Amino acid sequence: MPLSYEQLAARLDVVEDELVGVKLENAWLKRQLFGPGKSEKLDRLQADLPLDGAAEKPVPAKVETVSYERIAAPREKCPVPAESFKNVPVKETVVIEPEEVKMNPEAYEQIGEERTFEVDIVPPQVFKREIVRPKYRHKTDRARPPILAPAPKKPVVGGYASAGLLAWVALSKYVDHTPLYRLERQSARWGGTIPRQTMADWIRITAEWLEPIYRQMHRRLLRGSYLQADDYPKERIIRSPRIRRRRKREIASDNHRASRNPKRRESLALVLARGRDAGRSSSSRQSCLMLRSAST
Repeated sequence: MPLSYEQLAARLDVVEDELVGVKLENAWLKRQLFGPGKSEKLDRLQADLPLDGAAEKPVPAKVETVSYERIAAPREKCPVPAESFKNVPVKETVVIEPEEVKMNPEAYEQIGEERTFEVDIVPPQVFKREIVRPKYRHKTDRARPPILAPAPKKPVVGGYASAGLLAWVALSKYVDHTPLYRLERQSARWGGTIPRQTMADWIRITAEWLEPIYRQMHRRLLRGSYLQADDYPKERIIRSPRIRRRRKREIASDNHRASRNPKRRESLALVLARGRDAGRSSSSRQSCLMLRSAST
C-alpha cells in the first residue's frame, strides 16, 4: 500500500535529522584528526576542559631583551669611472668643433674645453706573422752552397702556434675557466678555427715548457719548515673502520719519518700531490700536514 503524503513528509524529516547528525559527527572526527594543536601526546584544547582538580596553565617564562652594539663595517664606495680607468691608455682622441666655429673660425677664440671619455674594446683577432728567410749564393765562387738564416725556434715543433697564442689558450682555460670547446667556437669569429684537439696538445706542451718553473717552486717549498697539502678523501673508498684507522696511522708515521729524512719528505709530498689530483672531489676535506724539517 503506497504511503500517504504526510507519511512521506514525516519520513523525510527523520532522514534529514539523521543526515545533520552524521555531518556533525564527521566534522568532529575531522577536527580530532586534522584540527589545530594535535600531536601524538597532548591536545592543547584539553587544557580548556572544566575538570575538577585539573592543573592550572603553566605560567610563561619571563622574556629578557638583550641588546648589543657592533661596529658597522664601512660601506665600500663605488669608484668613479675616472679612477677605474685612469691607467687605460688613450688610443684615439676625437675633437668636436661647434658648427658656428667651423663656419667662421676667425670670429672665435678658444677659452677652454670639456673632456669626457668612453671605453671601447678590441676583440681578439687571429693574424699571421710571416717569416721570410732570403736565400743567397756567392756571386763569384759558385762552388759554395747557398746560405740561409736558421729558422727561429718555435714553442711547438713543426707547428704554427706562437708563444703568445699558447699563453692566451692556457690563461683562458685555467684563469678565465673557459673550456676548450668554447675557445674553438670563439676562434671561428677571430678569423680562423682552431680545433680543440690541437689546443689540448698545446696545453700539454705549455705545461712542459713551464715544468722548470714548477720544479723551482717545488724545491723552494721543500726548503721551508713545513709543507701544506690537500688530503684526498680515501676514506670514501676504504669502508672498513679498522683499515681507515690503519691508514691514518700510516700517514702520521710517514709524517714523523719524513721530518727526519728530506728525501722521504719530498716523496711524501709527491704522493700527496698525485693522490690529490686523482681523488679530488667537491666534498673532500682539506687538511694541513705539518712536516717539520730535521733542523727543528
